[in-house]
Amino acid sequence: MANSEFLVKKWKKHLSEKVNPESIDLNTFEVKDSLNMDVWEDEDFINPDIKSNIERIARDFIDGLGIEVNIDDIVITGSIANYNWSRFSDIDVHILVDFDEIDENHELVREMFQKAHAQWNRTHNIKVKDHEVEIYVQDIDEPHHSTGIYSLLGDKWVKKSKKGVFTLNKDEIQAKSAHLMDDIDEIEQLLDNNDFEQAFDDAGRLKEKIRNFRRGGLEKGGEYSSENLSFKILRRNGYLERLSDMKNEAYDHMMSLDEEKVLTETMADLKRVKAKYEDDPEMWMGINRMIEGDPSGNHQYLNWFVKQLKQNPISPELIFGMVDSIKRFHDYRHLFKKTDIHQFKDPEELRAAGGVAYDEFQRREYEKKHHKELSTKASEESSMLFDGKVWNDGTEEAQEMPFTIVRPDSEHASCWHGRGTTWCISATEAQNYFDYYTGQGKVFYIVMDKTRTDRDKYKKVAWIGTSSGIESQFDASQPDHAPMTSGLAREKIIDSVLKKLTRRGQTDEEHVYHVEQAEAFADRLQSKIAEHLKENPPESGYEEKVQDILERFRPRMDWVMIDANVEDHGDGEAVTMYATARMRFDNPEPVKLVQNDQTPRFLGKGPAHEEETIQQIKAALLDNYDENVPASIKLDVREMAGSKHADVFVVDLYYEPDAMARPQVPPPAPTPEGFEVFCLVMERIDDNFAKTRLKVRRVLVDEDYLQPSSFDKHALGYEQADFDSTDTDEDYHYVAISYEPDAHEIEMLIPLNVPREIWDTFEKRVEYNIVSGYSEISKLNDASRKVLNTTLQQMLSKQGEPPGLEDEPLSAGLDMNVRGYIPSSLEIELNGAATDKDVEDAYRIARVIDNNFEEFKKVYIENIKNYGEVRAQPADAIEAGDEVFQEEHIAETTGRAKVNNQAYVKTGYQKIARRRFGKAMRLTVKGPQRTMPKGWKVINPVPGKSGPPGE
Repeated sequence: MANSEFLVKKWKKHLSEKVNPESIDLNTFEVKDSLNMDVWEDEDFINPDIKSNIERIARDFIDGLGIEVNIDDIVITGSIANYNWSRFSDIDVHILVDFDEIDENHELVREMFQKAHAQWNRTHNIKVKDHEVEIYVQDIDEPHHSTGIYSLLGDKWVKKSKKGVFTLNKDEIQAKSAHLMDDIDEIEQLLDNNDFEQAFDDAGRLKEKIRNFRRGGLEKGGEYSSENLSFKILRRNGYLERLSDMKNEAYDHMMSLDEEKVLTETMADLKRVKAKYEDDPEMWMGINRMIEGDPSGNHQYLNWFVKQLKQNPISPELIFGMVDSIKRFHDYRHLFKKTDIHQFKDPEELRAAGGVAYDEFQRREYEKKHHKELSTKASEESSMLFDGKVWNDGTEEAQEMPFTIVRPDSEHASCWHGRGTTWCISATEAQNYFDYYTGQGKVFYIVMDKTRTDRDKYKKVAWIGTSSGIESQFDASQPDHAPMTSGLAREKIIDSVLKKLTRRGQTDEEHVYHVEQAEAFADRLQSKIAEHLKENPPESGYEEKVQDILERFRPRMDWVMIDANVEDHGDGEAVTMYATARMRFDNPEPVKLVQNDQTPRFLGKGPAHEEETIQQIKAALLDNYDENVPASIKLDVREMAGSKHADVFVVDLYYEPDAMARPQVPPPAPTPEGFEVFCLVMERIDDNFAKTRLKVRRVLVDEDYLQPSSFDKHALGYEQADFDSTDTDEDYHYVAISYEPDAHEIEMLIPLNVPREIWDTFEKRVEYNIVSGYSEISKLNDASRKVLNTTLQQMLSKQGEPPGLEDEPLSAGLDMNVRGYIPSSLEIELNGAATDKDVEDAYRIARVIDNNFEEFKKVYIENIKNYGEVRAQPADAIEAGDEVFQEEHIAETTGRAKVNNQAYVKTGYQKIARRRFGKAMRLTVKGPQRTMPKGWKVINPVPGKSGPPGE
């Protein structure tokens, strides 16, 4: 009983609050006998002072936007330009601009202007003759339903309101207004009852209903329609502002509740997670890092984070990487394809998606920031055929047509004008093919239709032309291999022109006339494109460009010879490009060539064996050149210039662009630009040629085309003994000789353990002499080489080692480096480029040092200690070794070199190593040593010290 009484009381209260339609005052809507003479000079012209003032207001608004906008007109409209004006009338100022000049996405432009003039109207309270000034930006093609429109720039009526007798349907206006007021009051009741979600939804629907309600009235009855006047009543009485405020209030409450709910749930999750993993140090460290770096403020990503920690090996890299990825996901979620973090199966997927999203964010920001600059650049790099009114040859259309036609002359212009399409010539994320197709003699005309929305696939149509004429058309969503059917592009143009020309209530004769106009325009458009194409065929100039490229690249090549020809086979000029390279090898096996069908073959091997060898060579080339392999390879034995009339083995490599194509990457186009790409690839091949030649040589030795060198014999012995980098040659007790099968290298490591204080002095003396541009490590290598030479010469002069070694103890062809912790070891490397003399000398040095290691070490350390000093030599010291001790300090170096040297002297090698690697460097040999050479020590650096323990 109590509940029913409460409901009855509440319903009575509701009835008493309903708006009484008769209480709505319509007196201000009475039609006046004249325009508002406070604003108008007379019935034909506006007051000059007001005109000047409003023009300035409009221009100030446009100037404040920060982008270039061309004003087509400024008009006064609304009730102030009609006979139904009142003291409540605003001065509605509409600024007319061409949205196409700003961006082809009209919705984006309209939204930008709506926000701009809404902000202006909120922050400015400008009144002219007690009437508020309202700014609005309108597209020149947007229909306007007001019965009075006055042009300020033309100072004339565009559409003049007619004085007459207008009968207001007062009952209908009052009823409609009261009904809408009641609907707004109902939403306030929802807010009072804390039903925020329903209030938010109802407010949104009602705003849209009122908007459509007014629009329909204007289209049907104009300024005096019941719908438009009801709208004005709501606005004057503050109902519209109240409706917007209630929608915002409902949203704020709704979101505050959601945040509180989420926060409660996630805080419970946080306590549960902490309690579960408090005894797991690694999980605890990761969870704390996530809590510290949580971008959401309510730990909404914690569960996913913990799940990934459980499924992956925990490391600092994983933890910090996931936190960074989660921050990126939180900041740019609107750019992710997956908007729920639980849709990502692992950290790597989230990281990769975050990279894509961030790249898209940067692209949008760049385009937004540089919109004017990009648009101007695209215009400068395009040919405008038709701007809607005037053709490129100066002829004008009788009336404006809703089309723009451009021919892009660059990749940037093609991307700009082709935005929103799937054309590969306008691609910005995938491979762009504009240069590729223009290089094949194709050009593109983009026909843009202003009557269509951005989602309409016929909004933009690309017309493809060659020197022979237009060959096809593609709509905005058409795959490049599937052009539009014949005549379809013309039909769509006719449809759009008819849409513009057709008027409601036109006669059949008028319709036939408009169809004829539309067909004539479509034919004229097609013929204008064809004429422009004929007068402006694709540019060539290939000969000069190709010659310039050859002159630039040929001097940069040591091994590869590039060349190109420009030819025209009837479909336009094209560049035929090719390159050759030649590898020569001494000591070929004594085999003879036989002639078989004009093709030289190797006696005793046969075509199948030769083809198999060629495939092995291609595999070796692939290691260095990433699929850029020769189109063909030929093997030969012949006499070559500089070979002293002896036969050499030759591998001829022939490169062509078609052989360089890879998935998703087309071959270089047959254009000068494509030829330059080809040359850049050839230059990279040339840079790595010496290294690749060693790999090819190994194949030829293995297949018995070349006689093995001394190096090959040693390497082969190690291979047959299954000897690799984890082993050392047991014939040597102190020197560690290992073999790296993948690199096909023999390494000789000489352990020394120079005391740290001696080495530091040596290092400073070496670095003090460095000239600008010469690397520190290279200088140390050279100095160590000299010390090694001197040490060996001193030992040999006393012991009388085998003749020949004393003349040149370390062959100039040997690659000798300091290795690991620099004073701990010296390294000699041998590979397929080593001569027999190099290999023989290297093994002799290894034997001398291994047999006399303690003496060698003592003399070497003494020489390191005295490096750079001028001192008296022992009587038994030979003069040949004196130069290592007689180097003078270069005190007169450049100021720059002095600064660099001093910086290095103050920062020891080990400090640099510790800063870079986080620890002191120590002696290492590739892989765990299964055989430890005698005298080698396992070094465990003491924390805080920069070198190994003292002797």
